[in-house]
Amino acid sequence: MTQTPVPSLTDRQIVTLGSVLQQLMVSPEYGAAFLVDPRPLLLQLNMTEDDVVQIVNYFKYVQQLVEKDHGDDWI
Repeated sequence: MTQTPVPSLTDRQIVTLGSVLQQLMVSPEYGAAFLVDPRPLLLQLNMTEDDVVQIVNYFKYVQQLVEKDHGDDWI
């Protein structure tokens, strides 16, 4: 079985996501927009396209872990 490398985030990406989380707690509309497509919101926060790709890949990885934990992806 081949192991997929675990994605990681830079300190700058983590701090930016902290700001996003603070906005999510204050504004449900912001949260809905972020869940639908995080790319425009992250680009507005001066993230590069590479940063956005890395963050999205990190979210996908975490989602896979949650699915495995719930038994949705066990083979």
